[in-house]
Amino acid sequence: MGVGDGFDEELMEGIAEHGGGNFYYIDKADGIPKIFEQEFLLSVVAQNVKLTLNPPEGTQIVAIYGYPVEEQSGKPVLQLGDIYHNEVKSILVELAFYPHIQGEHTVIQLNWNYIDVTERAVACSTQIDVSASFTMDINLINEPGSAIVEQQVELTKSAKVIEDAMVAFDNGDMEHGQKLLKVQADQMLQMSIAMNSPITAEESAKLYSQLDIFEYSSKKRKELNQEKYRRMKRK
Repeated sequence: MGVGDGFDEELMEGIAEHGGGNFYYIDKADGIPKIFEQEFLLSVVAQNVKLTLNPPEGTQIVAIYGYPVEEQSGKPVLQLGDIYHNEVKSILVELAFYPHIQGEHTVIQLNWNYIDVTERAVACSTQIDVSASFTMDINLINEPGSAIVEQQVELTKSAKVIEDAMVAFDNGDMEHGQKLLKVQADQMLQMSIAMNSPITAEESAKLYSQLDIFEYSSKKRKELNQEKYRRMKRK
């Protein structure tokens, strides 16, 4: 938890990321009890969760968003820390495919390793094959994608935009940074109308609020960094 202006947000975020924890920025110490309550009321069901992504021939992993990635035996591995009861961890993976024949094909294999602590500590592993349908039917191709996935993608895009805006602000280019945030807020608002999505409408409003009476300061930077972190985790 970072309180006020007297801390390095990148350092704190890095400690949380590599320690399998969460990062919070709060303006005043009054917010600390609520965070402790939120964290400590959760019941751990799995520890040391590790996800290995195994793409088959014909699939290329373009990018992985949300968690630090390391490479083991030539495959990307994500250390996800502990999992709490009813918790959802969101991982966004961007894939590219070589041409496939029509039909159902496995596009990536997920290998999970973790310690189940619901009753006693038991080492577990699970393998899940993720498949996709390939087609040349233009009507099927033009069908709208999953609204949930599109919202998650847009949240990640907005996190990247906030990150780019912060770089512009740090370099003294206030106009470019504000323009980046404004364009992203407009885009999310349009998406919320087209998809009737309260989530993207709310996220758009939060970006607009960051631009109200804009003055770049240590506090503003920490607020933007917290927004970037939350959106990259798609929370």
